[in-house]
Amino acid sequence: MKFIIIDNKDNVAVALEDIQAGETLALKDGGNITVTEPIVRGHKFALRFIPKDSPVIKYGNPIGIAKENINPGQWVHTHNVRTGLSENAAYQYNHKVFDPPVVSPRVFQGFRRPDGRAAIRNEIWIIPTVGCVNNIAAALVRENQNLVKGSIDGLYTFPHPFGCSQIGDDHAQTRKLLAALVRHPNAGGVLVLGLGCENLTMDQFQEELGTWDDQRVKFLICQQEEDELTAGRSLLKELAFPRANW
Repeated sequence: MKFIIIDNKDNVAVALEDIQAGETLALKDGGNITVTEPIVRGHKFALRFIPKDSPVIKYGNPIGIAKENINPGQWVHTHNVRTGLSENAAYQYNHKVFDPPVVSPRVFQGFRRPDGRAAIRNEIWIIPTVGCVNNIAAALVRENQNLVKGSIDGLYTFPHPFGCSQIGDDHAQTRKLLAALVRHPNAGGVLVLGLGCENLTMDQFQEELGTWDDQRVKFLICQQEEDELTAGRSLLKELAFPRANW
């Protein structure tokens, strides 16, 4: 397709690629038009005769006034079009109201969450609140891959170097970004993993998170557990089974 007619009322078309003089183009109504001079991509050419002092129509609206007679296939630009605006005239905008097209409902194979959101994946995520527990999170992912079955697409963690020795806006941004990950609908279950002595405490993180689904989000502070890997596996199993909404 070398050109586009934006609105059925338009008397000009827009070249989508360079068009050479003499090229004959097929129109949707079954007719043809021969371009009489080179048209550079993005420029306009006349679809029909446009008399001098009559409007040039694009987008279904006047965009200017013909300075001279413009023949079909002729380049339409500032050399033969002038503005119809005036400093002393009064203007009124009459916007168009279009009825939206009737379309069939669109669906996809995904996962509808209890809050109404839809996900394209169904994963279990481990979100460290501090970089100090990245290795523990990685170990939990590595040692619990047997939970990835059925409708569970994967078990992953998101390591990062933050959460400790941060203050001010930097500290607040870490809380905000990690909370956004916890809320993401692609995570069917989330284990929030903390150390216990970091700046980003679990209480601070829960305050940032606001409300949460206890069946979907679990919390673990490693320094409060005798064996954090065993405690973590137990929580991951709770997140994985059963999930009625899967």
